[in-house]
Amino acid sequence: MKKSKKRKWINEFLKDKYVIEANRNGFRSRAAYKLLQMDEEFGFLKKAKTVLDIGSAPGSWLQVIEKRTNPENTKIVGIDLLPYKNLRSVNQVIGDFCQSSTQLILKKAFDERKIDLILSDMAPNLSGVAVVDSAKVSFLIGAVVEFSVKNINSKGSLVIKILETGSTGNKFVTDLREHFKEVWIRKPEASKNSSTERYLIAKTLK
Repeated sequence: MKKSKKRKWINEFLKDKYVIEANRNGFRSRAAYKLLQMDEEFGFLKKAKTVLDIGSAPGSWLQVIEKRTNPENTKIVGIDLLPYKNLRSVNQVIGDFCQSSTQLILKKAFDERKIDLILSDMAPNLSGVAVVDSAKVSFLIGAVVEFSVKNINSKGSLVIKILETGSTGNKFVTDLREHFKEVWIRKPEASKNSSTERYLIAKTLK
């Protein structure tokens, strides 16, 4: 990144209202507000007693989960490839979610119980080649959906980030509707206008 572009990016970042709010409220990143805004609309955290956060680094979504649930009565597990400063009430798993061995660890972390809420803010490293990136996104979403269908509570909720990289959000909505009774697609206000990210929210297994 050239110095002028880097300086412009830094200035825009520091003026970002969600960056300012995150710093003020002790969140590790502005991404916390995406989850807060979706939970305001759908209320999936209120009754959750078991929560899995996939792609959890640096931990801002886990901070929201702690604030919106009762950590003493809620089993919270975070999984990411990258290590990060852990939270007191979180069972942190470092590993590749897409590996079957890691998924076995996650299931054991919940004592083989069904999970009330599964969140995925996971995203691949993008190459800029639409066909390649679309395949990467589809693979990750497919892995999350497959795991969720097998391990989520029948009345549970699923939240997955998707990136518009040539594949359409409507395709993923259609796929989720094969398994869940209610499916929505949202772009939280806290998502940057320039970002292609969207979030799929699904409730209640068929």
